[in-house]
Amino acid sequence: MVRKASLVLITLAFVGLVFTLSDCGSAVNPPSTPASAGLASIDNILQSAVTGHIAYNAPTAMQLDQTVDIQLLLSPSANPDDLKKQIVEAGQVTEAELQITPLMKAELISDDPQAFGIQAFQDNPEQVVVTDAPTQWRWSITAKKSGDQVLALTLYRQVQYNGQVYWRMLDTYKNIIHITVSAKQQLLQFDWKWLVGILLTAILIPALWRFVDQRNKKKARAGSKTK
Repeated sequence: MVRKASLVLITLAFVGLVFTLSDCGSAVNPPSTPASAGLASIDNILQSAVTGHIAYNAPTAMQLDQTVDIQLLLSPSANPDDLKKQIVEAGQVTEAELQITPLMKAELISDDPQAFGIQAFQDNPEQVVVTDAPTQWRWSITAKKSGDQVLALTLYRQVQYNGQVYWRMLDTYKNIIHITVSAKQQLLQFDWKWLVGILLTAILIPALWRFVDQRNKKKARAGSKTK
């Protein structure tokens, strides 16, 4: 009986130890929650995105009221140098590598809303990416405020998870464009002909009156002598 009781106690102690170790393991490695599993899935989708390239032009200096176009090209297959050659607008051309998804979004925003007027050529900032031709975004910007101004060019890639669409900013590519806006051009564009016309009128009219007055005086003196 003593031996059987000892065996029962040893068995119970072993079972208790197993359950204790199992609970400790669960505390160290808790089961994943739906939220953490969802974030992991989204991160996996982002990491499996395709590598592509972008190229775009941007001015470094503008005159007040001057308008220039900024052209952005994105391609998953084009050579970076070939992509840069397809930029037809003036300005410094920049090229970068980034991860892309089938649907991309690009935005150009002025740090100071009063500094630039920005008009997008495309109706929707979201564009479908294809392999046979570069995807293009274009903006027309007009300088409205002199001084050192800033534009932010940002690209987003799309993630679809559980039937919903998410946009995540490409932290690897958000470029700040610095542009110096000068007001000197306004003086050059001033209608100097209009000013010259005013000056000539202001000079010639008094001179003409003096000429007419002197002539009348001479006639008056000549008439008095004849009498």
